[in-house]
Amino acid sequence: GILGCSTDAVIQATTTSRPVTLLVHGITWDPQQPSGVWGTVKNRAAGEHEWTGMIGHLEEQGYRFGGVVRCNGSNIKLPDCLDTTGTSGNPRSANLFALEFSPSANTDGLSYKTLELVRCLQELQKFTGCSKVCIVAHSAGGIIARAYLQDAVPGVEYEGDVDRLITISTTHLGAAIADHFGDFL
Repeated sequence: GILGCSTDAVIQATTTSRPVTLLVHGITWDPQQPSGVWGTVKNRAAGEHEWTGMIGHLEEQGYRFGGVVRCNGSNIKLPDCLDTTGTSGNPRSANLFALEFSPSANTDGLSYKTLELVRCLQELQKFTGCSKVCIVAHSAGGIIARAYLQDAVPGVEYEGDVDRLITISTTHLGAAIADHFGDFL
């Protein structure tokens, strides 16, 4: 499928060729609330949950959701920061995760979000054993991922840990409304 990712031809014995995909959201209107851009958990029968949105759709396509990585600043440690609500099975063997930036990063610009993305990628590699991660990013999430891939944040160098970047509704060439966004906030 479109989210399938290839790995290096030679894979170290400590890594797996199983592709892992990370969903990265953009700007949130309420930094204290989860984004919800990728879907929400709906309670079904006693103890059963179901995801809506993109997560639910990808699960229908055979992906197994491992949870939402909820950042607590740059101190990201899996599985401690992994919210597995609405998931099943061992999250280490899942192939789909979502990143939720910390409230501090949501009120900051590009740099802090990029740092949290980098730490999340490092932790996902250790946690799942994958050699690279595919990123699917929405809106400003695509700009954040590009900032990392293009070494645009001082002191943060791209480590070759992203297999591919897929962006949805990302304004790569900017947006006219962005000139007035700061006035609104």
